[in-house]
Amino acid sequence: MSSRSTVLLSALRLVLIGLIAVLIFAFYIQTRHGFRHVIMPVMSSTLPDTFTIRDGYLRLRGSLELDVLRYSDKTAGVAVEAQRVFVSLSPSSLVRDRILLVRDLQIEGATVSLSQAQAQSVESTAMPAPPGGNVLPITPVVIEQGRVKDLTVVILDDPRTITAEGATLEFTQLGPARHGSIGLRANLRLDQPSQEVPWIASVTLDAAVEMNQAGTVAKWTGSNRFGLMERRAGPTGAESEVIVVDQSFAGEYDHASRTVQSSSRLTASKGKVALGSAAVTLATTHSGKARTVDV
Repeated sequence: MSSRSTVLLSALRLVLIGLIAVLIFAFYIQTRHGFRHVIMPVMSSTLPDTFTIRDGYLRLRGSLELDVLRYSDKTAGVAVEAQRVFVSLSPSSLVRDRILLVRDLQIEGATVSLSQAQAQSVESTAMPAPPGGNVLPITPVVIEQGRVKDLTVVILDDPRTITAEGATLEFTQLGPARHGSIGLRANLRLDQPSQEVPWIASVTLDAAVEMNQAGTVAKWTGSNRFGLMERRAGPTGAESEVIVVDQSFAGEYDHASRTVQSSSRLTASKGKVALGSAAVTLATTHSGKARTVDV
């Protein structure tokens, strides 16, 4: 065998070994062990210390699952925890259309805590944003479908505490040039020192959302039913009365002018007795200084 053939065989052998090593590594990082020992150290070096993940796995075809995700920002009064987050992406859309296409987003067992006092403290000390700044993401994001299951939101507004429990949020086709929908089902509870028993309410919201091609104008229409159960201590125990508020609404947000226009009609009833109705329109400018509300 000539020396030229020997060199060629050695080169082919190195290329083959390299390809095998790449395939093994690609397979390894798609395992949970590889996620913990390769992906998580990289994420830890780029994410803040207040963002942690217990476990997960990555699929090179575009799916990612995270187990027990936690994030907190004490200065802003925000804390988030989710037992499971699953994201399915379309890598080809990012290359071909320059759009981050989320085919599926699933979040389970999430808890969000908000402290109004801390948030207001941050707002009062925050530096004003520069005028004319672009707040839209550089890469447009489209979510084809998503679901947040078993969501709990706790709002601490001393001395009151507002809690949304067992909430389910579903959405489809959200993003530029899409006609989508949003659905929310939740149970609310209001606790405050002046009440012996909390107020309990249910929320059922359905809305249609559409956005223009550039992603600068968003429009929405929908309806909402709010059932308030006033619980109070009586001689024979807790008594309750249900007040139902039906709402229809529509609105539009224009990013170019930073304006919001919305209208809403509300009708309240208790049992078969109509309590009244009201129509509300709202218009705001980008600065929030010029604001009109008509009832």
